[in-house]
Amino acid sequence: MKVGKSISLVLSLACFFAESASAFEPTYTVGQTVFADYVGEAREARVLQEDETSVKIEFRNALTGQYDGSDIRWKQKSEVHAGQPANYDPKGYGNVNGALQPAGVGVLPGGGGGVPGPAAIPGGGIIPGGLPLALPGANRFPTLEEFDMFKWGRKPQFPQPQPQPAVQPAADPVRLRPQAQNLNRNRPDWLPPEGIQPDPKFAPQFDGPPLTEEDIKDYLMKTMGDKPQNLNWGGPREKAYENLVNMIKDRGTAFKGLTVASSFDNFLRHYQVPQDVIEGVENNFGTPVKPNWYFGNWNMAKHEFDVNGFGTEAGRADQLIIQPNGEYRWGDRKGFWHPAAKADLQKIGKGATGVVLESFRGNTDWVVYKDDRMPGTDNIRAADIEHPDTQFLGGRGQ
Repeated sequence: MKVGKSISLVLSLACFFAESASAFEPTYTVGQTVFADYVGEAREARVLQEDETSVKIEFRNALTGQYDGSDIRWKQKSEVHAGQPANYDPKGYGNVNGALQPAGVGVLPGGGGGVPGPAAIPGGGIIPGGLPLALPGANRFPTLEEFDMFKWGRKPQFPQPQPQPAVQPAADPVRLRPQAQNLNRNRPDWLPPEGIQPDPKFAPQFDGPPLTEEDIKDYLMKTMGDKPQNLNWGGPREKAYENLVNMIKDRGTAFKGLTVASSFDNFLRHYQVPQDVIEGVENNFGTPVKPNWYFGNWNMAKHEFDVNGFGTEAGRADQLIIQPNGEYRWGDRKGFWHPAAKADLQKIGKGATGVVLESFRGNTDWVVYKDDRMPGTDNIRAADIEHPDTQFLGGRGQ
């Protein structure tokens, strides 16, 4: 009887581990079309990443109908559907046909063909969120920059149309041809000059002084030209963004973050840079620190985050001491540290430098890196290499 129970227990454990292993197998593929709820409406999206419980998806830009990295978020697997839900409308707001209209249908006065006017989008000429399609003083469809400014409660200023002088008839029509030097005369200062072509031989420089705004602008113009929207997603475009992020992390920046709606902010939006470029600019001010910068005492606090980045738990933690002899102390725990490799930092979306605390918590290695969210302060973050949603924050102590 005891032998039978033992065999039954072994078989039960075997089934449990087999089921656990299969639970971690991916159920979606990168690029797969899926459907998810978006403010009460079913919208089409594509898969970017997947873990055990969640799926990272990208919705289309509701203004253009394109996937351009402007709306990326994590969803629980129960919220994502491989097939079309019953309430899915392909012509609904934000779906594949919802932002693209035939030429001449519902266009604003003075607008280009295919730009939807107030009659083309449900809601009485108002984009969900309260932004009017016909902007006062502009009489046109809003740009993405203006849309963002309205969303955050800022009211953009629109230039009033100026009367154009009448063109006098000329005997020689050749004299009326536009001159090449006047092509960029009325362009906003944040737009790149016209006619720039991508340079396939232009290589990123990962070593050097902190990057200036002009360095970043020069890199984007040389790798993408003046019309990044003409480049296909995939391949060189993503590689250019990846190289830029790593340049920022490895070299740091000579300026403190971004000013909303500034010339440089508008320039980055024109090049449709993904969120990790924006975060890199915000979090890497100054020259990257050397490993000896981490030596000393750090007063730590625990913070845990969910898959959407919202804090779920916080509290004080023991003091961390990183010593020059390769050892660290955290409360009554002692261990060893070593300089972080780039592969370690890339797992948590960081670059530059850091140190790895061996068997720091739960017998797993943790990465310590400089926290640049508040320039001019000495702060660190420590994250579990395999599960970076659990972090410790620290400030330099005595």
